[in-house]
Amino acid sequence: MLSACGGGGSKTGPSDAGKPAAETDISGTYLVVQDSDGTKPKAGATVTLVLDKGTLSVHAVAGDEELNDTGTYSIRDGRMTIEFIEQQLSATDQPYSFDGETLEIPLRMFGEGPGSSTWKRTDGQAAAKASPTAAAAAALKGDWGRWDLKKDAGAAATKNFVAAVNEKGTTWTQAVKDAAAFAKTLPDVADATVSPNGLNITIRYKDGTGDYVVTERMDLAPAESAAIDASPSERLVSAQPVGAGLPQPVAPLTTAGGCAALPGSVAASPRAPEPGREGLNPAGGFGVSLYSAPTQPKPITSADTPPKRALLVAPAYELPHPLRGHGGKVVVYESFKSAVGPSIECMQSDLEGAGYTVDTILGKEESGKSVHTGDQAIDELAKFLTANKYGVFYVMSHGTNIDHWYSLQSQSWMYMGLLDISRPELKQAVNGRKISPAVNADIVKALVTMTGLTWDGSGDAPFVVGAEFDGSAVVWITPAFFQMMRDQKAVSFDKAMVFLNTCSSGAGSSLKDAFKARAFFGWAIPMYGAFVGRTAETILDATTDHARSARGAWWMWRRHEAWQIEQEGKARDDNQKPEQLKASGGDGEEYTPITSQSVILIYRLRHGPSSASSDIAGSLLMVKSCSELFWSAGKKTGLASPACHQLEFGNQLPSNDEVDDAVFEVGGPVTKPFGRWTLAD
Repeated sequence: MLSACGGGGSKTGPSDAGKPAAETDISGTYLVVQDSDGTKPKAGATVTLVLDKGTLSVHAVAGDEELNDTGTYSIRDGRMTIEFIEQQLSATDQPYSFDGETLEIPLRMFGEGPGSSTWKRTDGQAAAKASPTAAAAAALKGDWGRWDLKKDAGAAATKNFVAAVNEKGTTWTQAVKDAAAFAKTLPDVADATVSPNGLNITIRYKDGTGDYVVTERMDLAPAESAAIDASPSERLVSAQPVGAGLPQPVAPLTTAGGCAALPGSVAASPRAPEPGREGLNPAGGFGVSLYSAPTQPKPITSADTPPKRALLVAPAYELPHPLRGHGGKVVVYESFKSAVGPSIECMQSDLEGAGYTVDTILGKEESGKSVHTGDQAIDELAKFLTANKYGVFYVMSHGTNIDHWYSLQSQSWMYMGLLDISRPELKQAVNGRKISPAVNADIVKALVTMTGLTWDGSGDAPFVVGAEFDGSAVVWITPAFFQMMRDQKAVSFDKAMVFLNTCSSGAGSSLKDAFKARAFFGWAIPMYGAFVGRTAETILDATTDHARSARGAWWMWRRHEAWQIEQEGKARDDNQKPEQLKASGGDGEEYTPITSQSVILIYRLRHGPSSASSDIAGSLLMVKSCSELFWSAGKKTGLASPACHQLEFGNQLPSNDEVDDAVFEVGGPVTKPFGRWTLAD
């Protein structure tokens, strides 16, 4: 932090002594000495100001912390108008002084309020600059004139990158590589390395200082301009839609080993910056000097850890299965595994890697007979839920939402497969009769008895017998079953994440109310199978990160889907829209979105100052200090604290609510009505 280390009297602005002529050219490079109240940079810190024909740039370095800003200035009749754009510091028509070596400008650099700051010229051209007729030392041309491109490798490499993409049509990642190679040729550069995601460059100078080219936070203007703007896009942070200079067409989303997951690094992708597991594309930005995707933070110990056991249910996972389709005709569908791939295996691997014991009910064929489906799946489900406490409960199957003409209220059912009518209990219930509504009612009563439940026939049934097929019938499970399991068998989901990957499982609140889970996910409408399979894999995989809540994993997935949709360049069908996934926490409270500002703070809390040394308890102290000293008081940070400044998204200061939300998400002392569920803490 560039902090105070000296005292002294304050004044409201530069004195009139040494007032320069109106036409004096003050272009040059300067180092800050102190503010008018005596505040100086911390020992070892430097703040460099470059002025050039109306434009300015400032570069502050304090240890591993860096801050860059740009702006404009003008002088007339011994008075100065000056603005630092990102820090939002400005002074209009105020006196300044310059004697050819020492410059005093009408702005304080280390605090707010009226005052001035003193700077010493460092480019060895004081005598020339003192003369209004002397030629400018660095007559830089065009949009890059604010920098000395012979000395500022960051600016020079950025110009090289922009030219490669806009003028030569080079792919984004190749342009980054070329710019890094170019930077290495500059005389003051010791090294230039490309970040793991292939989007940014870290430059180290021979004098030990450093600089960055962070292309993931850039949006290139049309080719005729070299201007670079920060992204204003809410939810995407660093992600930009495909535009001028970006490679097309967009490549399809790839997954590792067939398992869908948010990318930790996208170095091989030539596309526009892709938000990954952190909801943005980290590579040394936002206060984290070194990001390593596989490195896990040290979490705050959770006082409400879920049971380390999971139950994965897919009654038609490896079975072709009958279902009444459109028009009322019963058709045979392919197995879920054929449709979506090895989704259950992917999730099981993630869970076991997180230390969970995994139970499964997966429909398949053994010795020519269907097992773990239909009535057998229901029987196994009741036994598993009665015998064990689960932290994760997942169902992959068909689903439907039934209106109130068929039940006491609109409710969602889940498909369990084809009944085995030869089973003694069911054979007795059928008693040689053809399938009919009366027979179906007796089958339901038999299933209730088999599961150890009691039901007097009033209220909603726990099971519904559906379409007849080949002398048998399909069976559905209803919200009443889970309500009965809770009421009669003391089954509890109050520490569990329940993910019902079935169509319409989130239509209304019938299933959500029946489970009363700590975290609940369900779909609002009938969905496309491959899409929902990838979704569940992705969200569950993200929860294996330390200090990653179910809500956080859901929102990181939502951010990536928003980016993906922008890359596709067209609207999706309703059955592949991410907003169809309904997500809620304790007491059925729906999860709220996480703002881009909170996402940045969460990233810093989880990985700062570097992934290898990440300790959330320590990071909490840093973020709280920024909030208490600056943000909550409405104070700009800037040079007063580059570490805090790096955590600000755009020109708005983080609000108290955004800070609290980030603290809540990593397990800090903040509560929310929907509560917090984590897999790995």
